Amino acid sequence: MARGEQLEFAGRALALRYPDPATQGMMPVHLLDGRRPQDLGDDLWSVMNKVQLC
Repeated sequence: MARGEQLEFAGRALALRYPDPATQGMMPVHLLDGRRPQDLGDDLWSVMNKVQLC
């Protein structure tokens, strides 16, 4: 996925979890930070796994 697509995906996931932007407490880019070696990669599967961990 391109970086813009990743950010859009993360932003939409964040909006689903926290509909009120005031309660989100983070930016979509923070969801894309990998914490494990398995999170490396820009394919759809890797991006989904990074976003769902948060």
